[in-house]
Amino acid sequence: MKKLLYFFTFAFSLLIVFSCEPNRAENGDLLFGVGGTGSDGGSGGGGTPPAGRLLTKTESHTLNEETGEWEDQTTTYQYEGNKFISYTGDGDVWLMTYNSNNKISKITNPAQTVTLEYSGANVSKMVSEIPGFLKTTATYTYNGTQLIKVVAILDTSFPIPAKAYLEANYTYTGANITKTVAKSGVYDLLGELQMNPEINTYEMTYDNKQSPMRLLPTEFLVYLAGMAPHGGSLLSANNVTQQKHSVTGAPTETFDYTHIYDSQGYPTKSTSSADEYVNYTYK
Repeated sequence: MKKLLYFFTFAFSLLIVFSCEPNRAENGDLLFGVGGTGSDGGSGGGGTPPAGRLLTKTESHTLNEETGEWEDQTTTYQYEGNKFISYTGDGDVWLMTYNSNNKISKITNPAQTVTLEYSGANVSKMVSEIPGFLKTTATYTYNGTQLIKVVAILDTSFPIPAKAYLEANYTYTGANITKTVAKSGVYDLLGELQMNPEINTYEMTYDNKQSPMRLLPTEFLVYLAGMAPHGGSLLSANNVTQQKHSVTGAPTETFDYTHIYDSQGYPTKSTSSADEYVNYTYK
């Protein structure tokens, strides 16, 4: 469904498969994480959501295009009081560690460690490492509090040493990312970066309702946004209603999304035109 560059797909699949990141549609559509956080930072850090409301569970039904089979995944989010401390998906538990400013400084499970660094309140750098296999270093550029550019360098040591370059540039309309331009490349044996001429462009439109993911800490959403080339939608205030995806030299693909809302304007179910869906549970 989504025509991604071969090493772009390879690089992100390494991150996703081996980190067992839940809620990512295998075909790459936005049900990976419908919605996001506003430019004001959503929960504002510290793991405390607005108005005391909590996102406690997501249940996704997505198509794995590699196998042609439908997959169901459940992710649960755990709290101490109103503070987000861990999440569980596919049997893996990911733990949050907070720094003295009450911002997430580490996200860990037994196989992987993600370390976050800050410039003021913004995540400036993130290093994700699976020892002996993969290390990813991502740097972030902002316009005020709005994330406008991410550059990630992926170093793999297994099965063979390789190094890839990934870049995403975000354009906003108000508090929503309405365009993402994703570029990628690989480093040759001399260490020179060879950019792929094909560019992936994602254009999104939104509703005016509340995104469920904005109930989670901003820095956690920045982490999730790196799990897919269109993941910047997680940094938007509202819910995606349409996505157009184009890659150099190929026809544009269009996907529509519908949402059922509760009395507070949060989705309880999001469905794509590809018959994939996510259910949301709150308390």
